[in-house]
Amino acid sequence: GSRLVGGGTVSVKLLPAILLVALCLARAQSYRCVQFDVPGSTFTVPSGINNSGQIVGSYTDPAGTSHGFLRSADGSTFTTIDVPGALAGTTNAKGINNLGQIVGSYADANGNQAFIRGTDGSFTTFAIPANLGPAGPHAGFSGINDRGDIVGAVYDLGFISEPFLRRADGSSTAFWVSGVLEATLTAINNEGE
Repeated sequence: GSRLVGGGTVSVKLLPAILLVALCLARAQSYRCVQFDVPGSTFTVPSGINNSGQIVGSYTDPAGTSHGFLRSADGSTFTTIDVPGALAGTTNAKGINNLGQIVGSYADANGNQAFIRGTDGSFTTFAIPANLGPAGPHAGFSGINDRGDIVGAVYDLGFISEPFLRRADGSSTAFWVSGVLEATLTAINNEGE
């Protein structure tokens, strides 16, 4: 059959194909892959990006020491991130929000800790809340939204991980995933999902 569409006729059988093409064209985007290394590094691992294109992650220097990094949106500037007082090689930058706040983990003499790096370069550090269990290797923050809600995981000394959410008001909630030994939250959007 056919139907009148905009003063002409179009086969009803063609309408789904026309709609499919229209939807594909409406969603079409171009993508560009960019390879980069932190200058002088021997190993670079990006782990987070915000809407402006700033990228955070970790890199290893020629001496074998690991550091966090921030790459500017245009790729012209790399900033090394090391939490003051952290044991050498333990700062790991994991996530960045659209305000430029960075979250991650590090270790000091008291064990594994978490941090937020403000847009002014200042650090706020956090002990993993006691109600979330003992903080073993890799405990820390992984993602932050623009409201300041943070997600991460606690890896206990048996390497069993428990994901958690830290709200901007400072309250923390752990999420035990039944029957799973390793679970983590790595990102959170502005709706809190």
